[in-house]
Amino acid sequence: SVTLTVQRKRGHNGEVTIKYDTKSKEALEGAELEAGSQLILRAQLRDRYHNPTDVVEKDALRAVLDAPDGARSLALHPLFSGAAAQTALNRGQLDQGGGGVQQLTAQLTAAGDYAADVTLHGARLRGSPVRFHVHAAAPCGSRSRLHAPPASPLAAGIAAVATVEAMDRYGNRLRVGGAAVTARALGPSAVDCTITDELDGSYSITMVAAA
Repeated sequence: SVTLTVQRKRGHNGEVTIKYDTKSKEALEGAELEAGSQLILRAQLRDRYHNPTDVVEKDALRAVLDAPDGARSLALHPLFSGAAAQTALNRGQLDQGGGGVQQLTAQLTAAGDYAADVTLHGARLRGSPVRFHVHAAAPCGSRSRLHAPPASPLAAGIAAVATVEAMDRYGNRLRVGGAAVTARALGPSAVDCTITDELDGSYSITMVAAA
């Protein structure tokens, strides 16, 4: 059998653990991850008598991460081994009967829906697949896109509208507003710029050149 947890690390924001109910497979808390987070998935292996076990044939345990940018196989490794296992046992982090904890890590950069599927001898472990969603990270000015007004050059006294698409550092389009967007237009006459947050990750910049 297996117990699955998913964790995210967000630098100075610390670590958040996502727990899944292995019966309903529904996230109990924190199902939303941010692009750039590190996924840490751990599988607790047990034998038929519910004892933790590290006894598993080579290549028998497999993990596949189905991501918006394509599916890929991930390697699982024992969480504790050798001297580290003894230290964990002494600290009470490891059951007396053996570790049996396999771990994989992956960097999540594409926004969208994910599924992590773990199998043993081709059969899914209980609680697998684990599904979660990754949303775009904070907006990044150098990756965001500016769409110029259809009419160019500006006509005095007539409004022209440009559009900004907010993107994060990984190229994911944001779907919410709230970014600090500023605009300035340069030319032979003064140009008033008004910014409207469309609340969907896009911003309208209305420009009116003085006569």
